Amino acid sequence: MSETDKLVPKKSRFDDGYEYPDLYYEADHMLEAAEVIYTLAAMRDLAWKNLELEKAGKPILAGDLTDEEFLVPEVDPKTGYFVNPIDIPELAQFTNDNIKNLKQDTEFWASYGGTIELLKDLVPEKGGRSSSDLSLRSRSIMYIDDAYGDEAEILYAISLDDNCKRVIVNFRGTTTVQDLKVDAQITLVEFKLPNVEKKVKLHRGFYDYLFDKEFSAEDKSQHEDLNKYEEIMTKVKPLFKQYPSYKLYVTGHSLGASLSSLFAFVASQDPDSAIPKPVTCVSIASTYVGNQAWREVFQSAEEAGEIRYLRVSNRTDVIPHGPPFDLIGNLYKHVGVNLRLSQETIFKSKPSYSLHYPIGCALTEWITAFRNNCLTNCAWVPSSILVMHGCPEYDRRLDSLKGKLTGIYLNDLYEDYFIAKKEAEAKWVWNTFLKYAIPGAVLAGAIYMLDVL
Repeated sequence: MSETDKLVPKKSRFDDGYEYPDLYYEADHMLEAAEVIYTLAAMRDLAWKNLELEKAGKPILAGDLTDEEFLVPEVDPKTGYFVNPIDIPELAQFTNDNIKNLKQDTEFWASYGGTIELLKDLVPEKGGRSSSDLSLRSRSIMYIDDAYGDEAEILYAISLDDNCKRVIVNFRGTTTVQDLKVDAQITLVEFKLPNVEKKVKLHRGFYDYLFDKEFSAEDKSQHEDLNKYEEIMTKVKPLFKQYPSYKLYVTGHSLGASLSSLFAFVASQDPDSAIPKPVTCVSIASTYVGNQAWREVFQSAEEAGEIRYLRVSNRTDVIPHGPPFDLIGNLYKHVGVNLRLSQETIFKSKPSYSLHYPIGCALTEWITAFRNNCLTNCAWVPSSILVMHGCPEYDRRLDSLKGKLTGIYLNDLYEDYFIAKKEAEAKWVWNTFLKYAIPGAVLAGAIYMLDVL
């Protein structure tokens, strides 16, 4: 791709008059959203704690966001979202006013300090970091699903981005014991997704999280008969009736990333015209979600122009490279366009990146399988495992690659990959031979060696 090509988007099946940002800004905006939901959850937890400390005359927080309106926001019964949305600049002001006390809580600051610093720069009188922050500055949180009391945990947030004309559904990553239980349910189970004819095998925990009514909201009176997906949609669809020119973006980090791809796909198949197509998903550090059948229905939706998916992963982050997978299709397969961020090495002084899309070429699949295995993507220093998986490290690598990723468009990449996919499908005999001959040869060699020994 030449420098000229990078600056001029090609004609794409996704073209519908909406101005999609380039690869850097699509990834950066959604990474910011993933970071903010963690900090919002933590600040709300601290605000509840502050109520108890205030009774004892020892409050740790000060400001408007310690009051009842922030802790238990009023929900409009007609729309399902907050009467008074939470503005990101307002949250930034709140954290900035309390930054001295927040730094004294070393455990809190170690987990959320990076995002607090990001938010601090959004305080109106401080000016801005970059044009990227216009997205955050114009973003309002319309709903969070822990709005019913201090025992609840944020699972998702719905935001409105007036600058980029987006409705954003943001899933939070793993933070609770319940989340760990969901992550641990790695069994592939065959499911029938809504509005999808073909059955697919999916991670049991992720499917249950969205489609099992056991995970419904704390407020049973409003969501008694709805699963989590249906609950979210009751709040998302009214927004598009009010803002018909906006697009649906779905994002999340870690567990939230896996949920975001599943949610976005099902939303892209929703026959309701209230959901504009394509749906866009940008995930950060997603694990595997489904099998080869899942990949096939997902790619059919991509080719039909119904969904766009940018899957951002860090090399040396082991989480996106598990649970196990294989080449034959019985186990897990990744989907979407993968933006893979690599750290500095002794040969490279700056982070680098690579792009990949599963086009069905057997040789490419073997190379990708080697590249994506856990052993070559593990930070062997135990203390580095969480660092490599954390949002701050993703943010650092992505920012260092801004100059290289600016001007590359996801829609362009899709069109190039679709052409390559058609060429690979034309060579299905050769691909089938490679797909089965290589593992067959390895197995035969292993049997022979055992026999010799």
